[in-house]
Amino acid sequence: MKSVHDYEEESNIPTRHYKCFIHKLRSFQKHFRGIKLTSSLIGCNKDIFMRKLSSNIRSRLRVELIRIKKTTTTEDSFLYRASNAVQNIISCFANDHRNCRIYSLVCNAHLQTYSTKHLPYGKHLELNMNDIVKLNGIIEKHFSETELSKISRLSTTNKCESLHHKVFTFAPKSTIYTRNFAGLCHSAVHSSSLGNGLACINLAKIIGLKYKRTDPFIQQMKKIDTRNRRNAIRAQTRRYKFSRYIARRNKGNRTLKQNSLFNCKNKSIIEEHEYGNSQDFTC
Repeated sequence: MKSVHDYEEESNIPTRHYKCFIHKLRSFQKHFRGIKLTSSLIGCNKDIFMRKLSSNIRSRLRVELIRIKKTTTTEDSFLYRASNAVQNIISCFANDHRNCRIYSLVCNAHLQTYSTKHLPYGKHLELNMNDIVKLNGIIEKHFSETELSKISRLSTTNKCESLHHKVFTFAPKSTIYTRNFAGLCHSAVHSSSLGNGLACINLAKIIGLKYKRTDPFIQQMKKIDTRNRRNAIRAQTRRYKFSRYIARRNKGNRTLKQNSLFNCKNKSIIEEHEYGNSQDFTC
């Protein structure tokens, strides 16, 4: 940030600071979850109710803003539609869908397949006016037009965090005072922004190594980048995520499976729990 301010002072070019969209939603969910309701929620735990409601509203906000961003071309139109959509969420969750057709791009209450499974305890909100004012107040505080203008690009810090992870992997803190620390950071930044293969090709050019496009080194580096891109696309598929979930579950239950009677190698215990298998029914 200091370098940005110094550049602004030297060039007299005003800079605009945007906030991370994901961190904004996390901060909102944290404050929203802390609201104390005065309504009597029959058959509901208030803490669990607020935890579910905060998660649901965060998801609704994310989808609404992303869809509005895709359908608008100017920042003014985005702010106008986003502010109206944000103010309509609590009314929509309370089964008041009069303005959903105008402002919302997510609500499907007009369809026959509409379901309330996404709501806390699977039913619409039944809160008194004081609680509704509290909920709308928190939403208005975090997503007013001024706050929406700070996240109007819906940009995130994922790339920045990925770069930091790459740098600390290539150049850990123990190498700060080594002679090749600058080179490690240089290699990490290029690997994060360009990919491992193209970063190695550029590094070879800087060193002075001259390779042709048909050389094995260039071909191998291109294969590395192609494989990494293919793996990144595969990691986003539903099948891969399900396989990873099964693998994590099996790893977490490994101790239980080892101590299970079905896997026990003690013959006496196996014979004791085979029940009918140890009896002879042929006679």
